[in-house]
Amino acid sequence: MTMQVFLVPGLLGFDRLGSLVYFDPRIDSLLRDHLASRGREVTIHALSAVSHLDEPGRQGTIPTPVDVPPVPARGAGSSWIVRVSPAPAGAIEHRARALLRAVLDAAKPKGRDELCFVTHSTGGLDARLLLSEGAVIDGRAVPTWIRNRTRSVITISAPHHGAPLANLALSLNLPTLVAAMAFVVTGQEPWRLVRQAGALAARLAAWVGRIGLPTGEAGWLAGVLGDLGIGPGDSVYDYLRSVARDNGAFFNLAPETCVTINSALRPPGDVHFAEVVSMASPSGEANLLFQFLWKHSRAPSGEYPYPAVPLGVARAVEGATGMRLGTGDDEQSDGVVACRSQMNGRVGCVAVGDHLDVVGMYRRKDGDAGGPSSWLVSGSNFGTPEFERLWRWIADELVDCATTADPNSRPIVIASARQHP
Repeated sequence: MTMQVFLVPGLLGFDRLGSLVYFDPRIDSLLRDHLASRGREVTIHALSAVSHLDEPGRQGTIPTPVDVPPVPARGAGSSWIVRVSPAPAGAIEHRARALLRAVLDAAKPKGRDELCFVTHSTGGLDARLLLSEGAVIDGRAVPTWIRNRTRSVITISAPHHGAPLANLALSLNLPTLVAAMAFVVTGQEPWRLVRQAGALAARLAAWVGRIGLPTGEAGWLAGVLGDLGIGPGDSVYDYLRSVARDNGAFFNLAPETCVTINSALRPPGDVHFAEVVSMASPSGEANLLFQFLWKHSRAPSGEYPYPAVPLGVARAVEGATGMRLGTGDDEQSDGVVACRSQMNGRVGCVAVGDHLDVVGMYRRKDGDAGGPSSWLVSGSNFGTPEFERLWRWIADELVDCATTADPNSRPIVIASARQHP
């Protein structure tokens, strides 16, 4: 029987953005090779970036998949790994729409293949909406065969109960936020930022207080991005335009809103759900950005508290790392999402690493594989051994679908010995 695995990115995520890849390319080979060793013939079936599927008035289509030659394996099964590119900051329903289109393109209603979803961050809410009993997207009921054929859902670092950082983002002026993102994704050097600060400050000052976008959207973006060498047709330009046009996820991820979302979602009883919780406290190597985000991401949610930490999870984490996982001073976060917000059922794995470490965007150490280093540095010492162990566990979970749904069961804990001797 065929297994199709959908990789679903989180808020502000993408498949490819210029030379950047959201899910580290090694994930494909790790899943492929480990599933093959478990008796699954593996074919990687990757989708290129979906352009403007969710823009009003635009008709998008899922691109034709590109197949990588299969890897010989024991057994008759096979697996496809499908990358999904929802609207980066779109509302959960808009993102779930892109996921639905990807499923409809890759799987056939009368087929027998099993569907699996491996999601990161907000992608977990996308998958939960898609699979919720009675889900309606774009005014139409999600086909029941999708739920019936779904084998498992693994959420990684998912803000099931919201993220205070969403409220912080909403308090910022949208053009300011998009301009800041432009600096991050283009890797601008500090000297260049200083040189351009005057021109950009003038533009930002003119935008403060505006609601929405001016009619001339292309001109608006050309103004803020021109000094960075980014123009229409560039992948970064298109990405930022998508964020500027549809940023409903920031509203969806406010803890106040997630209470309503969770009360409306009805998980199918016969689908296996497992959660990977990421956690990282700032060390001496943590950069200022991580320290700032960590502080605000673990802020109490007031009238909308997170669930209590299951006893088995708390004991496993403390036993393996010495770190306490709870409330108050023991509230933990991965720098973006509070750990307790990531818990919505059975926690199968706790990874001691920050929000981006777990998808391969971590600071490279001597001897580690090459690739882009993370701009979010926690000092967790999450590296290649931890990354590979995590994704092999995910592959095993896709095959085994652990029978226990007890939230108090003890998860495995993946932590660097360099962090916790």
